[in-house]
Amino acid sequence: DASTDARDWLITLRPGVTFHDGKPLTAQDAAASLARASHALDGLEDIRVVADHQLRLRLRAGNTGLPIALSDARLAILPEENPETALLSGNGTGRYRQIDATGLRFVADPSHYLSDNTGWFDRIDATHTAAKDVQTALRDGEVDLIDHADPMAMALLGRHPRLKVLATRSNQHLRIGVEGAESTVLVSALKRGLDRQLLVDHWLAGYGVAGADHPVPPSGHVPSAGYDPDHARHLLACAGVTHAMVSLSAELVSQPGTDRLLSFLAASARAIGLTLSPATESNRGAPELRLSLARGGPTADATLAAFPRAGLSRPDAFDGLLTAARIAPTSAERRMLLHDAQTMIADEATTHVPAFPDLVLAHSRRLIPAPSGPGPVTSARIAERWAFA
Repeated sequence: DASTDARDWLITLRPGVTFHDGKPLTAQDAAASLARASHALDGLEDIRVVADHQLRLRLRAGNTGLPIALSDARLAILPEENPETALLSGNGTGRYRQIDATGLRFVADPSHYLSDNTGWFDRIDATHTAAKDVQTALRDGEVDLIDHADPMAMALLGRHPRLKVLATRSNQHLRIGVEGAESTVLVSALKRGLDRQLLVDHWLAGYGVAGADHPVPPSGHVPSAGYDPDHARHLLACAGVTHAMVSLSAELVSQPGTDRLLSFLAASARAIGLTLSPATESNRGAPELRLSLARGGPTADATLAAFPRAGLSRPDAFDGLLTAARIAPTSAERRMLLHDAQTMIADEATTHVPAFPDLVLAHSRRLIPAPSGPGPVTSARIAERWAFA
């Protein structure tokens, strides 16, 4: 239940839910968990327990999308006492219970309140396997499903008669942030100097979609700058920009296929008169391209709120659009406000988004997939949603 201005929310918990150690779930547990993870819930001002299974949340500003925001996987509910121990031991309220210290083996909880409707596997064994070995493990039948493999390898696995590849659109996106002198010119040149669809094909084997320079998955409402290498070359020549450094986030360094991404960017840059080199102490002072992979939030406004604001001429106006969108009375008005916020990012921000990688799984055909969520392995609920044929 929400107040008319969507600032105050009364949350009622399902009764009869227990943690895996047998302790009943209470509002105190939920309140303590939300307080610990408040960084993942933008705008939370106050949490109050009002009954054993009810708590009241107060936001700094109204947000009609709060129920969706509460579905964020980072907002895991743990016991109020010793939450760190519970996290390590897997003492949660899910359909599957952790049975060893590695956190990789789980069994179905027969007393779970959803035991008649979800969770069709008796046991789940997860394994950490080197990227170069995961395809072999799946082909040889050692595992039933893999993720986080090279998209090129996934494409080849899809040709195997006993295997199937499942690609799901996601809000994960590639960010290219530009820092240093002439950052505005360099961003404009890169937007026009990258063939986005070719980037998706070369880097991701087609498992993705071209972006439009903002972090909300593309819907066609905000057009991209358009591929125009001649214009890009002209912009750089007029500004006298000929060189830039490149640095990678830790997640991108470990991402399979990053070598193809870098080679594509280097070739695209050369075509518009720009030389790229790894960021080192010796070339500090040159403009820097910071490449990273980021996941969007559970809602479009949360995704936009977390995006870098560098370059925006009116950041207060941008924040005002997000605030207004959260309390918009109709979905049409909300879409219009978010469209304006996306346009500001696409036109002005010095970080741009050229591509959205799909979330790609490969699995044995003896598995029956279920509708996927926005996160890895269907938002970590694959054991509840999938089944054997």
